[in-house]
Amino acid sequence: MADVARAAGVSKQTVSRVLNGTGSTSPATVARIEGLIQKLGYRRSGVARSLATNSSLTLGLVVPALDNPYYAEVAQGAEWAAWEGGYNLFLSNVFHDPARERAALGSFLDRGADGVILDTPGLPDGELYALLGHFKAAVVMGRAVPPPVAGSIVVD
Repeated sequence: MADVARAAGVSKQTVSRVLNGTGSTSPATVARIEGLIQKLGYRRSGVARSLATNSSLTLGLVVPALDNPYYAEVAQGAEWAAWEGGYNLFLSNVFHDPARERAALGSFLDRGADGVILDTPGLPDGELYALLGHFKAAVVMGRAVPPPVAGSIVVD
């Protein structure tokens, strides 16, 4: 953003207002900034945005085995729904391994994922609930979980 501001001869705040469509900036300045954004290949920092908004617009999906067509369909449906909601979905195939499941959840937490979807988790209840408690939102499929911990999808 600083490079765009410097090249345009404006403040970083002016560039920010143009990027966010807020405040009043002259049409000529908007055009100049937008042209420089294209020319310089400027991309907004997702990290900076997530710090300012407290949202990364990312979700994690943990499945036990992508070689099972059911889980591939779950992944496809989850990705479609996430995209429609303005989120990006990151997938972790844990191969029915609790250690990989633990690592995947930790990785999603470390990267600031807003939520997580787990299909058929293998971690013990206490450990699973503790990890899920760190996410803003969580859904567990194939296993009943108390509502304060996560939403559950189970077949009767």
